[in-house]
Amino acid sequence: MKRLLTLLLTTTILAASTVSAHARDRVVGTIYHTDIAAKIDGAYIPSYNINGSTGIVVEELKDYGFDVQWDGEARELRIAPNTIGFSADYEPTASTHRVGAVAGRVYATDIKTYLNGEEVASCNIGGSTVILVDELGRCGEVLWDGAAREISFTSAQSWSDKLYEVNYEADVSVPIDAFFLNAVRNEDGSFTAAGENLDYLDDLTLSYSRKDGLVFRLSLYQRVDSETLELSRLLHSMKMVDYEGIIYQESADEANLRMEILVNGEAVPVTMVKHTIGNGHSDFIFSLNWYRSDVETFSLTCKP
Repeated sequence: MKRLLTLLLTTTILAASTVSAHARDRVVGTIYHTDIAAKIDGAYIPSYNINGSTGIVVEELKDYGFDVQWDGEARELRIAPNTIGFSADYEPTASTHRVGAVAGRVYATDIKTYLNGEEVASCNIGGSTVILVDELGRCGEVLWDGAAREISFTSAQSWSDKLYEVNYEADVSVPIDAFFLNAVRNEDGSFTAAGENLDYLDDLTLSYSRKDGLVFRLSLYQRVDSETLELSRLLHSMKMVDYEGIIYQESADEANLRMEILVNGEAVPVTMVKHTIGNGHSDFIFSLNWYRSDVETFSLTCKP
């Protein structure tokens, strides 16, 4: 029943999210008094029973480790995790109202709400924008505790894994201008990877953090300078910013033209390409539009 109500609410809110300014006062749901409490990373947050599902006010996420940006001209709210921490001090109190009694109305909204760049269903309660707690599952885990009458969101934990161990005895004498990588997560959490031209590359690393999402990194070392000259030129054509902060291009269009990336079989675009240098190596860091830690497979095809 809860899943059905969530589906009905999500459908209703999505339909309402594109309404015109003249339809903002249209009632699309009901708020009910509830004994259910909501938590964000262990801290209580005010919540509402909306048609049987738990909703929270987007603006209040600022106190729970999220950036919330409002664009009045575009009428958009953008939510993204950060690493600043919490300033919330809310403590729920027992309701004096009968559970299930009507507490108010839910209204349509023309405001579009985005979580990590992906649009999520939203509605209007008392002039505030509300989303379901379940939507936060895109960047962590949402659990329901029936005994405690609590719904809780826990942020995904950061991790970093080296995908491939270079075979320094391999033949790297033939010049290359592309490579292919396919990695599969093992039961112990590590990755096993294979592909083409991987022994020309170093530090093939995949990492995840709540703030940055999924990030892929590779290095080119002096030992293969001449053999990876064309590949280096290709990678440099993708870079958006370098180690000195110089901006080369505003978009990741070139990277997305040359690189095909799949996470768990789903196509994922590049959002940022950074270039850094070290002692005898050149590093390229690719930020990806993926904000979930549950990566089981990762493949990357770099083509000239």
